[in-house]
Amino acid sequence: MNKLIKMGVISLVTVSLAGGIFGTVATLSNNNAVSAAKHHVKNINNNDLTTGYGENSLKPGYYKTDVEFTNQDTWFTKKAHKVVAVKSSQQDDILLFATKKQFNRLQNGTKATVTLHAKNEKINGEKGIDLYITKLSITSGGTSAKAKAKQAHQKLLDALSAKKDELNQSSEQSVGVDVINSMDEVVEHSYNVYLDPAAIDGNETEVKALITNINTTLVQTAKDNGDIGPSFEYYVGNMKVAVNKMFDPDQVKMKN
Repeated sequence: MNKLIKMGVISLVTVSLAGGIFGTVATLSNNNAVSAAKHHVKNINNNDLTTGYGENSLKPGYYKTDVEFTNQDTWFTKKAHKVVAVKSSQQDDILLFATKKQFNRLQNGTKATVTLHAKNEKINGEKGIDLYITKLSITSGGTSAKAKAKQAHQKLLDALSAKKDELNQSSEQSVGVDVINSMDEVVEHSYNVYLDPAAIDGNETEVKALITNINTTLVQTAKDNGDIGPSFEYYVGNMKVAVNKMFDPDQVKMKN
């Protein structure tokens, strides 16, 4: 359950994240409510980032503490920010709002010192506290935006390779040969697909239908992994037989 603080009283609201993980906003475990005047940053221990009730709840203001980011698969977008999770001494993770620039530097295991702005906001129609990262100082495990983009691109290539293997397995079962001999990335997001002549056998209508099915599968895989406009060219030997359309990549155009 995500425990949202309302004027010193805790209201309970469920926030469901991908993968079934539930998060908890930060509160303090000491006996007195902790407040921070605007522009005054209060240092707090990471052990104090626990759930609390009533007078123990975090007050609006600014706080500084050390955190470790975790459960990246559950991070999501809200209010033009990324909602990320950090480890807590409690069972649930604590949820923080990060900007896109901050998000691009984070991954599982990133450790950092953060300054947090605890803001009163309406959450599911009721007032509560959201925690925004106003300053991020990574101490270990961070990644640059360039490195993160490289990781995302490799994930795309791995997904396309796995889909090629699935197509070949299906082709083996139906016609006894791999339909795709190889697939090469010519430039980023542009691919040459080399088809086996034995699998591409039939009249023009049948061949176009087969290549269209292959293309639809590959394009959807690319889209699912962040590439909204992949380019595929299809070859039999050294002869180009089809390309997908630039503005409608699901469709293919046959070459004479």
